[in-house]
Amino acid sequence: MLAVLASSLVILAPVIWLYPETAIGADTYGHLQRAHFLGENLRTYGLLEGLAQSAWMPDWYLGDPTGVYYPPLTTWLLGPLTALLGDAELAFRVLVTLLLLGFAGSLFHIGARWGQSSSWAIAGALIALTSPYVMRTFFIEGNLARGVALVFLPWLLWNTERILREREISSIFTMLALLWGLCILAHPMQAAIFAILMGVYVLLRLLTNIFVPLRRAVLALLPIFLGAGMVAGYLLPAYSGAELAHVPNLPETKVDQFALPLEALLPLNTPAGFVSVGVVALVLGAYLMFSEVREYHRALLGSALLMILLSLGQKSGVYQLLPFGQLFLPERFVLAGVVPLALIFATVAPSFRKPRFVLLCLVLIIALDALPAWRTLANQPSTTEEQALGELLATQPLAGRVAPLVDPSPSAAHIFFSSATTDRPSTAGWALENTPQQFTVRRLLRGLEGAPAYVERVLALWDVGHVVTNQPAPLPLESFRPVASSGRYRLLARQQRPALAQVLPPGRMLILGENPTEWLFAFPFASEGHSPDPTRYSDLYLAHFSAIGMTRVPSVNAVEQALGDWVAAGGTLIIDLSGAEQLYQQGFSLFGVRAIPFTLEGDYRPRVAPGLAGDVPTRLRFSTPEGPAVGATYYDAAQDLITVQEDGQTYSLLSHQPVGAGQVYFVGFNLIPLLAEQHAAGAAPLVDALLEDVRVDRALRLPTFPMALKADRAAELHFAYEAEAPTSVVLSMTYFPRWRARLDGQPLTIENHEHLMLLHLPAGTHEVQLRYAPFGSSPARAALALSGVFLLLTAGSAWLLQRYPMLSYADRNMILRTGCRLKPNCKSRQTQNLPPVRPVASAWPGCKPPTPAPIPLACWSAPSAALASRTRRSPIWKTA
Repeated sequence: MLAVLASSLVILAPVIWLYPETAIGADTYGHLQRAHFLGENLRTYGLLEGLAQSAWMPDWYLGDPTGVYYPPLTTWLLGPLTALLGDAELAFRVLVTLLLLGFAGSLFHIGARWGQSSSWAIAGALIALTSPYVMRTFFIEGNLARGVALVFLPWLLWNTERILREREISSIFTMLALLWGLCILAHPMQAAIFAILMGVYVLLRLLTNIFVPLRRAVLALLPIFLGAGMVAGYLLPAYSGAELAHVPNLPETKVDQFALPLEALLPLNTPAGFVSVGVVALVLGAYLMFSEVREYHRALLGSALLMILLSLGQKSGVYQLLPFGQLFLPERFVLAGVVPLALIFATVAPSFRKPRFVLLCLVLIIALDALPAWRTLANQPSTTEEQALGELLATQPLAGRVAPLVDPSPSAAHIFFSSATTDRPSTAGWALENTPQQFTVRRLLRGLEGAPAYVERVLALWDVGHVVTNQPAPLPLESFRPVASSGRYRLLARQQRPALAQVLPPGRMLILGENPTEWLFAFPFASEGHSPDPTRYSDLYLAHFSAIGMTRVPSVNAVEQALGDWVAAGGTLIIDLSGAEQLYQQGFSLFGVRAIPFTLEGDYRPRVAPGLAGDVPTRLRFSTPEGPAVGATYYDAAQDLITVQEDGQTYSLLSHQPVGAGQVYFVGFNLIPLLAEQHAAGAAPLVDALLEDVRVDRALRLPTFPMALKADRAAELHFAYEAEAPTSVVLSMTYFPRWRARLDGQPLTIENHEHLMLLHLPAGTHEVQLRYAPFGSSPARAALALSGVFLLLTAGSAWLLQRYPMLSYADRNMILRTGCRLKPNCKSRQTQNLPPVRPVASAWPGCKPPTPAPIPLACWSAPSAALASRTRRSPIWKTA
């Protein structure tokens, strides 16, 4: 063990300590910021209160739950280490060193016990430590979460094999379930990939060795589900969508983007940003397997080979057979193949002693696998400009958030140096798919080109005081002025002080739909609904809006029921039913108007009502790259405002229908985005015409709400206010259902407004206190209870396995070879680490215990006649 640790330190020291810049990967700064945040809270508030305040991270995405959507185990390890050492970067390097030493030490320990050869165990540990993808994970990607999960993999494989082989497995079973739970807390996707590896390994063990009992195979895989159940308190609320819809918003597929190229199979070909899969280790592992066969080597090699094939994605021809394959990133399967290959080396029998071959193995692996990987470590980008930018931000007097509008997207370094080093919260963060602000964040850069007014409104709503940009042209933002620059980056500051709390006045406009970007650009003053479902909004909330726009409607069944009274009371609804034709092929009716799916292709001359003359171009082109434009046309409306004709038939593009004191405009064929593309004046003239008789507040910035802060901490906000009338207040903090609010000690409802918190406050002088409760929502409490149930199931399963031991690999082997059977009450503890048993005369016919016996002779008795006859006739032992 000392030799392994010393060799590992010699390998790691130049990377982690002598050349510090090589240990900073793409995701490293994200880990550093989380560690800095948790470490500062622990040092400031103490252990318990520090952990409570660290449950909510206000510096990312206007607030982000620390341990809900992103794996929490890495933060729990790195944060206390930062508090102890006082420096996040030092803590990071210490943890990386400990993880890699633990990884190498684990492989050596398991290889030595599994294969009983210290020399080969050292070789296997060093092969795994210097493997190309391990280097990439830690030092190029900087993905510490997957690195933590990797440390568990050798123990998962070894304990799975022990369950297949050993008789006493209750403690092994419990430990394996706990290891799976920790691995999931480290990185759920990587843990799922490891589970696929384990399923393949167990299946191959069953197929290649008849002595493995089927029930043992089931027991070897059961801890995966028990471990997942024990961490259900983390998994279910995060990945079920029970708390926030579409969060996390996993893309439909990234299989092709994150699949390894075929060039990665060539050990000398290391494309920029990629490393080889370690094909030399694979080839040598195959040679060792055929030279010194052990019953588990074939399963190790087969499972590793399948992992490498899956890492190629669709090109492999087998990835398509993987269930839920669209949820994985193929390249991460390589990490699951590293440990089985290393264990083939580490578990070679002591009798296999060929020093020249061992030396050749190490030379080839270092020259053809390790060195190409290490060459890429020097390609880390410099962060000098980002550091200088952080120093400039630290000198700015204006408060508020920092918005990094960096093209194509801000990196972890941008966010770290503009936020963590300046103590300023950021509108960006890490893992964009894990925040409800994801669509708006992606929309801001696009809005700078075509809808600067929309960007102005969002930045004001988000309490942004500074903007960082790398675009050479001046930003079209009237509220900001340039104040400094650093290399290719420019810093802009708001001319008016931002506000954390803002008043939501009546007479606003609301846009509902699935990612309604075009409509938000056309109505830049409108608020974006947090859900496309109109039934998710209360009457009190809808009372703030005099106009509502709906586009990309997922369903129309509840529209009239949810908004009928609001429209009849004087509201204006503008709705485009284009896109719903796939759900309603025969058309449907809404507010007495029939919508029929239809297609248009080519140029058309629209007929426009007199009041809209000049708001629509004289010709419109309806076509898409996929073919004709698909949309809806309307019948039975009170008035058709814009129509086109084809083959003598008239089709409506815009219709008007009065409903009570209100009105509904029916828009077809995505007319508003179409005008934005094809009309010189865009969609603005039509927007003005539709809202001409509607009182809509078009201010881009909401009024500031005066309040006196009494406490402003990470997971707590306490303020006092005085208001002459009831007021609805928007807090520039991400809405999350685990927040709890109290007004003068009484519970206060928090609503969702544009994924921010909305409070309905009464008139008078009052105090409001908000606090984040880690298990404050019903889904979180239910998931926590489920974790307790699975913990009891794990303990109960372990007790049953101890009370009623099952036939093991060795027992089945003994019975099939000798005809002996075990006494039912023989304690299995007697079977561990016993010296060889001398040959003795058997007292029972047909029962010949072998020498040395893996189980004491006292544990064996004469078999039944049927069993003895069956085992003597069976030739199955010949295949063992």
